[in-house]
This record gives sequence, C-alpha cells and structure tokens, in this order.
Amino acid sequence: MIQSLHANAGNALECYNAATESRAWAVDPEQNRSDVALEGLVVAASLPRSQPRPKEPAMSTTETVQHHHTLFLSDLHLGNIGSRADLVMKFLKRNVADTYMLVGDILDIEHSFLPHWTPNQQAVIDHLRARHAAGARLVYVRGNHDTDPDGAPVAKRLPVKAVERTVHHGADGRRYLVIHGDGQDTQTFQNVFIRRAASRIDQGLRRLDDMICRYIRSRGPERRSAIEYLLACVNWGMYPVRAHEERLIALAREGGFDGVICGHFHMAELHDRHGLIYANCGDWMDNFTALAADHQGRLYILGGREAFAGAPRPLPPPEMVYS
Repeated sequence: MIQSLHANAGNALECYNAATESRAWAVDPEQNRSDVALEGLVVAASLPRSQPRPKEPAMSTTETVQHHHTLFLSDLHLGNIGSRADLVMKFLKRNVADTYMLVGDILDIEHSFLPHWTPNQQAVIDHLRARHAAGARLVYVRGNHDTDPDGAPVAKRLPVKAVERTVHHGADGRRYLVIHGDGQDTQTFQNVFIRRAASRIDQGLRRLDDMICRYIRSRGPERRSAIEYLLACVNWGMYPVRAHEERLIALAREGGFDGVICGHFHMAELHDRHGLIYANCGDWMDNFTALAADHQGRLYILGGREAFAGAPRPLPPPEMVYS
C-alpha cells in the first residue's frame, strides 16, 4: 500500500509539473484563444524549483498599486493556522478592483477544532469592508468551509449576503459561471465526515509545521517546508487526471456560459483545453494566487510563491511574465 501511495504521489507530481510548465496563460478575447500574455502580471503558481526562471529586473522601492476590473479570490481559509493572511494583505494593498468576487472558503471557522484568528486575518476582513464602503462591489460565493458565512461572528462577517453561485460579465461580453467547485468533487471527497476528518488532520499538521518552523528556522513564502510539501503532494494526488475540470466545464456549457471560474482545488489554472475557459483562483495556504479580469475582459493569474520571495519586497510589475 505504501508503494502504491508513493507511486500515486509521483504520478501526481509529474502531472503537476507538466501542468505548471504550460500554465502561465492569459485568455485574449481578441484572438479567441489562449496565449502567453505579454500584458498583465501572469505568474505560474508554484513552479518547480528545478525549472530555470527568468532573471527579474531590479524592483522599484516605490509600491505601485494595480487597478483591475475584477479580482477573484478563493480559499483564504481565514481562521485556519495555515492561512497566509499576511500575504493576502500585501496583495490586496497593491491590487485594487471595482469588483471583488470571493469564490468560497474565505472563512474557515466552521470546521476548526483549534481556532486561530490573528490580527492579519481580521485586517483582511476590515480591508474588504473598507473597499465595499468606498463603493467597490463585493460578491461572496459560499464554499464547503464557509457554508454559512452570514452566521459568522459580527467581527468576522462581511457586509453582503452569500450566494451559491453567480455570473461574471467580462468587459468583452463573455459570461462566466462563478462557483466554488466542491459540488463537482468526487463522491468520496463530498462526504462530510471525510471532509471534517481531513480538515482536522490538515490543521494538526500545519500547527506542527508552524511550531517546527518557529523554533528551528525561518523561511520565505517562496519555499515549502517538508510538511507543506507533503500536504501539497496529497492534494495533487487527489486530482491526478483533473476530471473535476471537465465536470465544471460541462456545468458551464449546460448553462450557456463561456467558461467557469472556481476555487476549492488549491490549484491555480487558466486554460481552454476543454473547449471553454477554465479558471481556478488557487489558494492562500499553499500557492498564494488570485485571478484578475482587466478592463478589456482578459483574465490573468496573479501572485504565486515566487512573487512573494523575499517579502516584504513589492510584487513584480505588470510587464513581468513568468512562463
């Protein structure tokens, strides 16, 4: 059984590495196809460390705020010890939008057996409230970890009613189904007891990892610890053939949409390999990515571990492209 698990993990990593090599995509509506973007920040999430990377130009000491039509964020898991709310705040301060679509699992306080709420996590909630008060549109799509965000404690609650799904209308006229994605998981992973057990194991391992890293060594967000790497391998091994992508695309096709935008799987993706556009925001526990739509309707993946290397260095400027 151990050999089988090892083989599955190896296959999952090979699949993941192959995917990341071609994942730094932006959808260009003018050409009606996927192509490597030369405009907008496009960072492939968690590229393999062994892969050569382009040399970065010298960073300006002046922080530049990027403005987007829409920002899509999912799986912040605020309330979980593994949530990197500090990086979320760095990102939000340097990226503002007319609309913020929260694509599920923003809060993670329903399944937590060891609550972990920090000033940084509260700062994320406060920032989103402030943007809403300033006139930005805020849309909250429920996830499997925040099935009832409207019932969260007042201090942790956002000023909008949560919905099961919504529609994003791109500036180019395209329509995208926006949904968390857990409903298209396999039946095994939809079992509530399995999910809760897995969530508690994950939290226990991340708490252990936090203790080890606190007392043994410090590391930047661009590097995974051994436990983080193990958890990432398990996640990749759960979706070796990415069948969930096809199920979500089928759901979008049935509704007459041009694509689907989701979260849940903690794997940032942007492609049209299944005939429609599939976009996954990624997460803020392992990959540190978000999705953005510009004022021409193009979609981009933002962030990634390498983008936060040496934090608190500013994020790369929009003309930088990693592929």
